[in-house]
Amino acid sequence: MTDLTGLPEQTAVQRFFDDANWSVLRWILVVAAPGAMAGVIASLTAGRPLLAGLWSAALAVDAFLIFGRRSRLTRGYARQLLLAFICTHALAAVFSFLTGDPEPGYVFAGYLFPAVLVLFRMRWFEYAAVQLGFLAGAFWITGRDGMPPAAGARFGLVVGSAACILISTAIAIYLTRRRRRGFLVEWRREVAREREEKRMRGELRDAREIQLSMLPRAAPELDWLDSSGLSIPASEVGGDYYEYFELDRDRLALVIGDVAGHGVASGLVLSGVRSGLHLLRDELERPVVVLERLNRMVRETAPTRMFVTLQVALIDRLSATVTLANAGHPPLLLLTADGGTPRQLGTSGLPLGTRLEPEYRAERRDLARGDTLVLYTDGVLEARDASGAGLGEARLSKFAQKAASGATAAEIRDAIVSGISRFRSDAVQLDDLTLVVLRLGELSRPTVS
Repeated sequence: MTDLTGLPEQTAVQRFFDDANWSVLRWILVVAAPGAMAGVIASLTAGRPLLAGLWSAALAVDAFLIFGRRSRLTRGYARQLLLAFICTHALAAVFSFLTGDPEPGYVFAGYLFPAVLVLFRMRWFEYAAVQLGFLAGAFWITGRDGMPPAAGARFGLVVGSAACILISTAIAIYLTRRRRRGFLVEWRREVAREREEKRMRGELRDAREIQLSMLPRAAPELDWLDSSGLSIPASEVGGDYYEYFELDRDRLALVIGDVAGHGVASGLVLSGVRSGLHLLRDELERPVVVLERLNRMVRETAPTRMFVTLQVALIDRLSATVTLANAGHPPLLLLTADGGTPRQLGTSGLPLGTRLEPEYRAERRDLARGDTLVLYTDGVLEARDASGAGLGEARLSKFAQKAASGATAAEIRDAIVSGISRFRSDAVQLDDLTLVVLRLGELSRPTVS
């Protein structure tokens, strides 16, 4: 059915009937093809070249149907080939009997072949044309020697043949129309379903493009900070987000967040959070205030049980510090320039959108030239290998420490992502994965007088 939904209605119906006819015809060919070959041999042996030609034509049609079944010509002219099969075999069989006793030929032309047409699905005028041919043949045979001599008996034979042909035609047309109606009901339902799926795929594609447009197109150009980020959605529309907010040339706020789950609903909530952050841009120097206001917004507008984790990292070049405020987000990793053990920064809190009253706090830490900050979403920690084991904080710290020797933030980011990919191997990505690396350059710590 799936390969028919892309066709026009009439073409789909005909293709469906062609396949149905073939399912019947292939079993008939098991008998018809050897019979045609035997007819050719018997006709040549008996010295009847015309009859041998008829059987040869029937055998040629059989061979084409058997060996050229999947050819473009067969698919395009399936009905015509079916009619050619019926006509050539009918003519060859009837003329074979006429060379001896005409009564079997009359049975074939007047009863057997008309009844066999009930098995095939054709157009009404095709049934009518073939059946009229059989009726004409039966009428002609009754006039030959060997048939009942009485005129009344001959008339009865013709009437019987006509009745059989009429009944067979009526049954065949009824079955064809009933099957056509049944097919069209299913076909139209499938077309509507595929049309709806296509529409949804288009909307998801548009939503994905919108969601990806929310992510930074480029890192901020600051001579004292090298940064690089990456977000890989697990579905068409992800729930992860990060963005740089350049407050001035000496202060940068990096926000990273994760909406519970992924998909369209997460993307819509994420869009609202992003809009709120842009409205509160001037308040980012007070990250706790920003989290409190965003929490009220998410709680009042997002669906129930749709939570958002968010972390704000405010980096100040002049004071050489980072100020962190965390709403349920994983802590960031600090890789010190001296190559020490990676440290986790950022006290956790309740995610945005809960019905509880959170108490967000700011945490301030000193930084030094060459330090590296690694921010990530829980999709990184929860990446799983083929056995189901999670990556975890210990492995991430190991990957980050090994990658810290990279010359740039992008190299460090890529090295960590490569480590995660090797760990996951062929396992399916179950959650969005976002990673941001910040590498600090020259900082200015105030002098103490």
